[in-house]
Parts: sequence; C-alpha cells; structure tokens
Amino acid sequence: MITLVTEAYNHASAKPGTPLPPEAWQALQYALARRAIRFVSGPGALASALRRSLLGKPLNTKSAVLDIGYADTIPDYIRKAVIARDKGCAWPGCNRRPAACDVHHVKHKRHGGKTSSTDCVMLCQYHHDVCIHRLGWEIELLPDGSTRATSPDGTTILRSHGPPPAQPSG
Repeated sequence: MITLVTEAYNHASAKPGTPLPPEAWQALQYALARRAIRFVSGPGALASALRRSLLGKPLNTKSAVLDIGYADTIPDYIRKAVIARDKGCAWPGCNRRPAACDVHHVKHKRHGGKTSSTDCVMLCQYHHDVCIHRLGWEIELLPDGSTRATSPDGTTILRSHGPPPAQPSG
C-alpha cells in the first residue's frame, strides 16, 4: 500500500498535470482516509477529546466500540447497549426483564451475522430457544427500534410497537 502511495506521489511530482493511474489514486484515497479516521476516532483522538471536554455526564465517559464484526461471545459493552435499548425481551408483546433474557444475533453468526448493538436483540429464554431456534421464527430489528417477528411460513407477523411519538417543536 505504501509503495503505491509513494509511486503515486512520484508519478504526480514527476509529470505535473498527468492524472494518477486508477490503482495509485485509490491507494492514495485509502491512505488519506485511514489517517483522517485515526485523527478523529478512538479513545485519544479529536472526537473523543471534544466529547470529554464539552459534554457532561454520562456523555463524557470512555468510548466503547459497538460493532466488532464477528465474536464468539457478546462483549459486555454491546450487551449493556442492547439492554439499554430493549429494556427486556424484544419479542412483540413480551415483558420479561433483562435478567431473564439472552442477547440474540438477529442474523445468526454462521450466516454472516455481526456482533454489534444494531444486529442483536434481547430475547427471553422462551422466545430465544423455542420460538427462534426450535420453531424457526425470525426476528428483525427495524430502524425505528421496534421489532418484527415472522413465523416460519411467513403467514404470521408480529410487531412490537410503532415508532416513538414525534416531539413537539419549539
């Protein structure tokens, strides 16, 4: 990668006005993007420093990664984020508390599911083990925070709730 960026720089400086080859241009873009991301992201970077110095508690605490790709277990910080969002079993109509629930990958890991707060939901033992894993129901986390459970044959669809009410402006 560094070689391509160096070649791109040498190519650009040797022949002013000559466009970079596509692979050199792409390597240069990736190198610049990586540096920019490192500058603003992470525990000691600009975004973290601004958040810690400008915001009050609880927003000025240490950052936690909420999307780690693949993991054999659910890390504690993702579990806490899912609990805070779902407040218990996410199955439509169920009100079991987090202590009686598991964090479930919406798309199973063996099928490419990610370990992230946006790809996991809280499910009680019954809905997790029986409905999902034994009976074959599927659960989907919708963008508005609600969940939709679909029966194996697709004929029954349960929805947890509608989106939260709009806040009055002004």
